[in-house]
Amino acid sequence: MKSPQQPSARGRPRTITRERIADAGIEIGLPNITFVGVAAALGVSHMALYKHVPSLEELKRLVAEEIFSRWQIPQACGKGRGGLKDYLIAFTTSVRVFVKAHPGLTRT
Repeated sequence: MKSPQQPSARGRPRTITRERIADAGIEIGLPNITFVGVAAALGVSHMALYKHVPSLEELKRLVAEEIFSRWQIPQACGKGRGGLKDYLIAFTTSVRVFVKAHPGLTRT
């Protein structure tokens, strides 16, 4: 028996999603984000983008939150005497690489 199919949505397929907005913003970089730039990267008008994100500050917040959610924080392993020291070195190295990869996340 076939499962009932969902009726297709009317109009154009949705091209603006929070994930695509975040991807475009990450690609552009936080210091360089503009509504026009992100909209161009998505292939939509900046007015269409305003329907999903109300302000430039909110756009930057959305992108920053996504950057942080994708960060792979090193996991602690408590083996040996140098466990904490080794972890702190790995963690600080991870933070340094993360901040350098995403300028604009921290104040200089």
